[in-house]
Amino acid sequence: MSDPTLWDTWEMARTEGNAYAIKDGVLTHTEYICGEKVKQVVLPKCKRAEVLLVAHEIPLAGHLGEQKTKQRIKYSFFWPEIKKDVKEFCQSCRQYQVRRAITYRDRIPIQHSVRPENPFEVWSVDSIGPLERPSRRGHKSIICAVDVYVLGRSHSNKKYYCENHLRRTLEDFYSYRFPRGHLH
Repeated sequence: MSDPTLWDTWEMARTEGNAYAIKDGVLTHTEYICGEKVKQVVLPKCKRAEVLLVAHEIPLAGHLGEQKTKQRIKYSFFWPEIKKDVKEFCQSCRQYQVRRAITYRDRIPIQHSVRPENPFEVWSVDSIGPLERPSRRGHKSIICAVDVYVLGRSHSNKKYYCENHLRRTLEDFYSYRFPRGHLH
């Protein structure tokens, strides 16, 4: 009863005709899942993170998505705003974000791009890193430069970025002919 996120829920449990009840001092919630009536223990805020972690990181199954994580929790537990908490937890999980399927919501709209008239006029330069696994030589990042006209690719591996290395690398790229512009 000391959890402020459950005060309204305790009040609802004291009145009849809703999904909440108090049995032996434990707050419960009743819900139909797949046509089956399921009694769930209503969790206080201090226990939710542990349940989220166990339900999301199943051994041998990887990091489940929002829907499956929520389904696993709801067979035993419930709390107000469970959907929001599961979504935030899954979005904060790096392993899940790396492995999850890309959906239509992730797509970036196509935009008009600059079409240069000559080679080496416009470069697209970006840094890639830090890489999750360094290369055999210990490189943890890559500078990638693309000539937009010919799409010629060049790159420079570096264990760690430093301002001087980036400057020297860009000078090397620009030594062929200074571009009129660059994209980021």
